[in-house]
Amino acid sequence: MLTDEIANALVPKDLPEMSLSEAATDRLERDQDRDGDFRDEKDDVEGKEPSRRDENTLSKRILYWNDLLQQIIGENRYRMLDYLGKHPWHSERGYPHLENEGIYFSTGFVELPKRLYADGLAQKSRKQTPYIFGASLIGLEKHIDLSGRSPFIDLGEFDMRLKGLPLILEKGSSRYFSTPNLIDATSTCWASCAGWLVLTAAHTFNWVNHGQNVTLEGGVDGNVHAVANYPIDGALVHIDQNPPQNIVRITPEPCPQPNEPYEFYGMKSKTVSGNVTTVSVLPGVTSSMEPARVRLDTGGQPGDSGALVRSLKTGNGLSIYSGVIDTNGQTYQISQGLDQVANVFSIDLWE
Repeated sequence: MLTDEIANALVPKDLPEMSLSEAATDRLERDQDRDGDFRDEKDDVEGKEPSRRDENTLSKRILYWNDLLQQIIGENRYRMLDYLGKHPWHSERGYPHLENEGIYFSTGFVELPKRLYADGLAQKSRKQTPYIFGASLIGLEKHIDLSGRSPFIDLGEFDMRLKGLPLILEKGSSRYFSTPNLIDATSTCWASCAGWLVLTAAHTFNWVNHGQNVTLEGGVDGNVHAVANYPIDGALVHIDQNPPQNIVRITPEPCPQPNEPYEFYGMKSKTVSGNVTTVSVLPGVTSSMEPARVRLDTGGQPGDSGALVRSLKTGNGLSIYSGVIDTNGQTYQISQGLDQVANVFSIDLWE
């Protein structure tokens, strides 16, 4: 599992010279408002300026460096794909949506298969941990050609500020934890939008059309009210029930961070907790061409799909648990960004 000790060893100690994105700036300000100025009581002496111990905290370093990684990948993703030696994304349609084409980018802490520990760049950058801090590109078999070459690229080739941070290229495939119907899955939460609805993962019933009858956990009958465009993994189900009167609002997190502690409760696994490893989230973007993904270091099993993944740091909703991506020697737990789903449907979320 990812720990603070591992994260601290891998993230550069100094902040990069850069301008934070609007979303990262907002997250930084919210974190500082919540955590205060970290004054050291030893400095609470008359006439002495209190120190701020949060100048280069681990969470701040992660936020800055991860934001830079996302910015540079956003500017250079097709140059990065050129390194693969194949060009499946070129077509008469121009540049189609990457995830539908089997290409998955994410940034943060990437757990390595043991077979790659001794690779030159990985050996240096992982610092005797199972992780690297950098970026991940996972593609389907037909889209990735790694024959005769290292699966790592030094991101300094795209921006010198990232020199020494790796991009790992892997072959893989998604494996959603689908079930025959929602009675064997997990509902995420209540949603309000011209009436009360239940939010869950769309893959649990294979992105079926509006109006189809489904059965939810507890044997409650419902029908599909709305489904996000594939591969955004969210759907709304109408049932003939209203929520309890003491429900409270859920705040979706627009800017999840690597190493953020989380917890979810699934129908099969019950309580699961861990840390976010990588993220692929463009705050405010609702297009299915850019599905928001939050990767986790600990996941669940079939039946847990749809569970609300909540930040233990902020209390905000991070994502909807989905399933796994299998690669050669490694399995990654994936979830759908909650803020994107809330924006797609223009809904408020409650529990």
